[in-house]
Amino acid sequence: MPDLTWSHLVQYDSVSGSIGFNSRLRWEYRPGQRVYLVLNQSYRPESTGLRLAGNEVVLKVLTTFRF
Repeated sequence: MPDLTWSHLVQYDSVSGSIGFNSRLRWEYRPGQRVYLVLNQSYRPESTGLRLAGNEVVLKVLTTFRF
């Protein structure tokens, strides 16, 4: 049975004042076989507001081999 989830996480670092954002799309299209699409972003404070400091997109495919 296919299963699709989408989750988000926002974190604030009080020492540096930066904000991190993580968004994860997980699709299990068959039991034991999953695909993840992950977006990570970090923002740093500036005098004019927040500035994008880092950006990362990751695609991950997992499978289980059964004998």
